[in-house]
Amino acid sequence: MHVNTNLTVKQLKLLIFKMIRPLIQVPKSVIENIPEADQTEKKVLETEYNYFFEKKWSEYKDDIGNPLYKLQIYNNTNEVSGMFTKGRNECEFCKKKHTDNCTFNFEDDVILQRVINKIRDARDFSVNIHWRDKGQKANLKSFEQAPIVRKLSSVPE
Repeated sequence: MHVNTNLTVKQLKLLIFKMIRPLIQVPKSVIENIPEADQTEKKVLETEYNYFFEKKWSEYKDDIGNPLYKLQIYNNTNEVSGMFTKGRNECEFCKKKHTDNCTFNFEDDVILQRVINKIRDARDFSVNIHWRDKGQKANLKSFEQAPIVRKLSSVPE
């Protein structure tokens, strides 16, 4: 999926949340606090997002920090061959060499194009959803049948 690169990081996070929202079980009490006159799609979505991602969850002290998922940048940096092993170039986002994905950890008001501009080589920019393994509050059964890949590309169609 291609998105407008003029979105902020927060707008992208909300867009991703909106796409997967039908899979998520949200307590009814979250919406009950919004007056009926103010229950627009945007207000409800933002309230539900804030419930999962802005709230401090004391029971989730791991690197995910919430009951659902974390966003990661797919590590597709170029491989480099050494004398005995293969490795990857330094990640443009965290400035480390690693083979796993990089946490999508940017301030909410950063424009997505600024994030994409960090890429040095010609390659796609992909954001992955890393779902919580245990105790998640989402129905992932629909994903068991077919893999779904969401891709953000730095190259327009």
